[in-house]
Amino acid sequence: MGKKNIKYQIIFYSYWHAGGKDGANMEVDNAVLKDKNKLPYIGGKTIKGLIKDAAIFINKYQPDLVSDDFIKNVFSEKDRAYKQDENVANNFSSATLEEKIKEEYTHLLYHKKNSTSIGENKQAINQSLNTTEVAIPLTLIGSIDNFNDDTEMLKLSLKALKKLGEKRFKGLGRCKVEIIE
Repeated sequence: MGKKNIKYQIIFYSYWHAGGKDGANMEVDNAVLKDKNKLPYIGGKTIKGLIKDAAIFINKYQPDLVSDDFIKNVFSEKDRAYKQDENVANNFSSATLEEKIKEEYTHLLYHKKNSTSIGENKQAINQSLNTTEVAIPLTLIGSIDNFNDDTEMLKLSLKALKKLGEKRFKGLGRCKVEIIE
């Protein structure tokens, strides 16, 4: 198989949050990760890790659909942490907005979501109010460059991703990930 560049899209159907130290600000406790143009994105290492987790999950229950060799060749050893293997040629880019948005409109891409911790007495715990910045449903585009393995196994792994970002188990980040043909 020859090396190829694969383009994929992440279509978000709900608010989502991918945070990091670069997104911190004084208005919210947890800010969305933004690029230099104040646009939300998901880092390439995060994408690679999520796809790897999905591939390992499929492999665990259906090893005939996603092989050990696919996981080793695309991501590195199955049981290793997310260390870059110098033998792995794939380069996962960050997933970003393709559209250019004027800076004066970027604030429209975000909302604030408040939450608090409830104690045993069914009342809010003091100083537990937390504000998380979330991004509106958007479509992000990313690429995997120098991909040299089974595209069908990659497609299955991408289809297995149904939620992305932090707090996805609290209802955020519902999405569909697919290769752009």
